[in-house]
Amino acid sequence: MINDFLNQECLIIPFTKDSYGKPQKGEPIPTPCRIKEEFKMVKNQAAEEVVSKLQFWFSPETEINFDCLIGYKGEHQIISIQPKYHLDGTPNRLVVYC
Repeated sequence: MINDFLNQECLIIPFTKDSYGKPQKGEPIPTPCRIKEEFKMVKNQAAEEVVSKLQFWFSPETEINFDCLIGYKGEHQIISIQPKYHLDGTPNRLVVYC
């Protein structure tokens, strides 16, 4: 059902390690999503409250982590990743704040 609302597209830019162990940008992956541009207070990985200006909704099967960047009107660092669930406990969507 959530896939009906994912009518926008962004790029997930993963980071990989080269032969020396240094991080480098991988190939951008076009991904369907829903984008909300609004300011919201969220907690980052260090449990500090920070201001997010973008909210991306993804399908629950989307593979994304904090090492990735999101491409949408520039490149954005991920602040928080929050899975959302139906009342029966099944995954509904993945919300990523930047």
